[in-house]
Amino acid sequence: MSRFLVLLPALWAGTVLAQAPNYSYIGGEYILSESSKRNSNADGDGFGLDFNYSITDLFYVLGGYSTRSLEEGSVTDDLDLGSLGAGVRIPLAQDGRLSVFGGVSFEYFDVSRTASAVAAPPAEEPQEDDGLTGIGPLDDFFGGGGSEEPPAEPTAGASASASVDGTGFGLQTGVRYMVMDALEVNGSYRYRSYSTDGNYEDEGIISLGAGYQFGEFAVVLSYDIYDESELDEIRIGGRYLFGSGM
Repeated sequence: MSRFLVLLPALWAGTVLAQAPNYSYIGGEYILSESSKRNSNADGDGFGLDFNYSITDLFYVLGGYSTRSLEEGSVTDDLDLGSLGAGVRIPLAQDGRLSVFGGVSFEYFDVSRTASAVAAPPAEEPQEDDGLTGIGPLDDFFGGGGSEEPPAEPTAGASASASVDGTGFGLQTGVRYMVMDALEVNGSYRYRSYSTDGNYEDEGIISLGAGYQFGEFAVVLSYDIYDESELDEIRIGGRYLFGSGM
C-alpha cells in the first residue's frame, strides 16, 4: 500500500502530461490578410513562423516572425512583425486538458509602403484624388508620428516609397482546451505597444483557433482580429511537436 502511495503522484503527473496541450513546438503558417480601415478593400497574404519551448512544467520561451503584403489600388504595404519572450502556463483541471497561459515579450515591427502612379489624365480633365497620399491599410504605423511619413503622391509613371520600424513590448493571455486527445481549441488576447522616436502605437489582437494532432505533427487554424489596425487574418499551418498534445 505504501509503495502504491509513493507511485501515485508520478502516475497522476504522467496522465496530466499525456492529455495536456503541448507548449513545445515549431510551426509555419500561411496568412490571409484583409484590412477594413476607413472602408479599405486592401487584402494580401504572407507567411509566419513560430516556436514554443517548455523550460519546466510551468515556464516556456516563445518566439515568432510573420510577414505579409497588402494591396489597395496602387498602394502596397509590407508589414513584418517579430516577437521573443517567455510565458507561464497553469493547468485548471486535474487531467490537464484545460490550461491558461500568460506571457511577456520583446516586439519588433517594420512596415514599408510603395505607391505607384498611373499615367496622368489629359490636362483638360480634372485630376481626382488617387488615394496615394496618406491613405492605406496600415496608416497607423505611419500616422502615429513615426520617423517617416507616408510617401507623397508620385508623379505620373513614377513611384514613391517610405518605411518605418520600431520596437516595444507585448503582453498576452489565453486559454487552451483539449476537447479530445487529438483536438484542441484555444483563444487568446495579445497587447502590443510599439515605440518609434518617442511616439507610441498600441495594438490589441484577439485570436481564436483550433488544432488537430497526427502523431508528432498537428494542423492548426486561427482567426486573428487586430483592433487598432482593423486587420483580419486567417492563419493555416502545421506544427512539429516535441511531445504529446498540441
